Amino acid sequence: MKKVFSLNEAVIEYEEMGVGPVLVLLHGYGGNSQHWKAVAKTLSRHFRVVIPSLSHLYVSPAKLYTFKEQVMILDRFIQEVGYGDSVHVAGASFGGALAWALAIYVPSRISSLTLLSPMPPHPRARIRNQYLKNFLWFGRWPKLLWMYLNTGWGKRSLPRMAEIFQLPWLERQKIPGRGVKHLSTRQLKLLVHVIHRFSVILGQEPWLDWESKIALIETHVCLIWGEEDSLYVEGQPQVMQKLFLNSELHMIPDTGHHSMAENPLPVIDVMLKFLSKSAPLLKRSA
Repeated sequence: MKKVFSLNEAVIEYEEMGVGPVLVLLHGYGGNSQHWKAVAKTLSRHFRVVIPSLSHLYVSPAKLYTFKEQVMILDRFIQEVGYGDSVHVAGASFGGALAWALAIYVPSRISSLTLLSPMPPHPRARIRNQYLKNFLWFGRWPKLLWMYLNTGWGKRSLPRMAEIFQLPWLERQKIPGRGVKHLSTRQLKLLVHVIHRFSVILGQEPWLDWESKIALIETHVCLIWGEEDSLYVEGQPQVMQKLFLNSELHMIPDTGHHSMAENPLPVIDVMLKFLSKSAPLLKRSA
């Protein structure tokens, strides 16, 4: 059964499954809670798994929430679902950045961090994918982005955007071997909105301040990265690992950026082994 958390204009729908220590799973920008389902089902045998849908928080038409504002709202959300106790948090991509930022903002509320290809601080400088770099550059100006999306190059880039942002409706538009079929005016406007918001959020955040505090995170961190993930510059997993005081890195073979959806079994194995060290109340059920 879906539940709803609201804080002023911010609305977060979420699902719960299982019992035990609380484990909150944060999906990436443009993605949705379904990306965690394959992993969540097994983890719910040991934890009370909470999967929020962050779509409204990411792209609310009423308000643009900055990265820090999203962290603050998630802090209140975690307080509610965790009944005031600390919780385990796992985040993927942009959700991974929110997770490590939560550990900086409210360290007492985070028992452990599992980060799957997390967005690093200074993300613009660390992105390797040329398609995403183009979209983020044009995304600063919605009208220019609209014009770009209607060019041949822009249309050919849409399948890549479907893969990177994991937008469900854009994924459904893909035709195997032929890219993305024609998008309606409404769909193009939505895509412009999503990319523009993402570009603005990345551009206005004081990333240097966040990065300077990552080393202060004391909780144990598990980093999971797909070996075929080419979104960020080469060596980014190792660079990210060095930022944390206490971390371990696991590379998943034959896997891209969305490891929990693309290759859930090794991700589950890594997470269970890691969380068993961080959660003494871990329930051992078959």
